[in-house]
Amino acid sequence: MTSWDIATPTSLGTGVAKTEINGGQPITKPTQAQTLIEVVPYMASIAAMTAGETQLTKCIIESNSINLLPKQFIAPPIQSGLGTFGSSLTPMLDTVECNTPLQIGSTQQFQIYGENYIANTVANKLGVGLHYSTAQTNQKEMFYDSVSNETNTGTSATTVSGENLTINDGTFLETITPVLVNAVVTAQEYKTSGRSVRGSAWHQTPPPLLPSQ
Repeated sequence: MTSWDIATPTSLGTGVAKTEINGGQPITKPTQAQTLIEVVPYMASIAAMTAGETQLTKCIIESNSINLLPKQFIAPPIQSGLGTFGSSLTPMLDTVECNTPLQIGSTQQFQIYGENYIANTVANKLGVGLHYSTAQTNQKEMFYDSVSNETNTGTSATTVSGENLTINDGTFLETITPVLVNAVVTAQEYKTSGRSVRGSAWHQTPPPLLPSQ
C-alpha cells in the first residue's frame, strides 16, 4: 500500500538563505511506511512577480533519524517575464525518485529545506509531496547533488564553463538534469543551449552533450 503526505509550502523569503519548509518543522513518516518512494517539489510566487526575475530554487532533504543518502536537487523553476504579472510560466510537477529505506513502527523524521539561487524582489513558497510505501524497497537508493551557484552564460553563442561538482563514493551516474532560466528578458528572443559534461573519471568519449531550453 502507498500513501502521500505533504511538507507544507513555506516562504523562502527574498534572499538566498537555506530555509526549512513545513513551517520550520520536521515531517514525520507514517508509522507503517518502509520506503520513501519519491518526492514531488512544487513552488509558487507569493505575489505578482517582477520583470526579469526568475525563481530558481534548490530543494534539500536531510534527516537526524534516517540513514539517508544526501538529496539535493533543483525544483522546476518559475520563469520570469517582461512585466509584473500575477501568473507566470509555471512548470509541470516532476517526481524525484528516492527509494529510501525506512524503519517500520518508527517515527523517523525528514528535515526539508529550500534555498534560492537568486535573490528576488518577491518571495516564493516551496512545498514537497512525499510518496510512501508499506513495502520494503528492492531498488537502489538515489543520491542527488547540485552545484552551489548558478552560472551566467552571457549573451553570446560561446562555451562558458560552469562550476565543478565532486561526487564522493558514487558508483553509477543515473541522470543529469540541465536547467536553463531567464535573466534579462527581451521580446521575441528565445533561449536554447547545449550542456556538455566532462570529468576526470569520465570514460565516455566524446562526453555527453545535453539539450536544454
